[in-house]
Amino acid sequence: MTHLVVESLSFSRDGRRVLDDVSFAMRAGEGVALLGPNGAGKTTYPAPVLRLLRPRAGRILLDGQPIMGMARRDLASRVAYVPQGHAVAFPYRVRDVVALGRLAAGTMVSPFVSAADRAAAGQAMDHLAIGHLADRSYAALSGGERQSVLIARALAQGARLLVLDEPETGLDYGQQLRLFDMLRRLAGEATPCWPPPTTR
Repeated sequence: MTHLVVESLSFSRDGRRVLDDVSFAMRAGEGVALLGPNGAGKTTYPAPVLRLLRPRAGRILLDGQPIMGMARRDLASRVAYVPQGHAVAFPYRVRDVVALGRLAAGTMVSPFVSAADRAAAGQAMDHLAIGHLADRSYAALSGGERQSVLIARALAQGARLLVLDEPETGLDYGQQLRLFDMLRRLAGEATPCWPPPTTR
């Protein structure tokens, strides 16, 4: 079954056409990588999938439903975003950052994390083999460790589509290889990811 369909997507910013009649389809377990020079629109392109930007033309279907018509909570239960970089202003532990993914899942409705939310966060950390970091300060982690934590947060959210913005930025070569191996494994588990691992 086709999981994500983008049809004739166009978007302009400040009078400049950033996306022009772009189409593609993606099934569970597949990935799409965007390659191009700085300023080419790589970060803009997935923004309509997240409903951060409204396209000038075209439509996006997720599991056969138009994204623009979905309730925010429904969309958040299906699509998770992993940013390029993430600065933290508070001394959160890793387990707390991962548990924040449950907010988007709509289950964490109070300042207290439920047992089910703790379990989901723990499973996500174990799945990525970062359970040993659970009580470490997120701010004290290496770039590669932080990226793994953000992906665990996305998994704890329960979404099947992961949108990643230049996930290898700031990582050394070894960290990049480990990250791409992780994404390849997730894609093999039929968790679509964006972008997929690439051969370096």
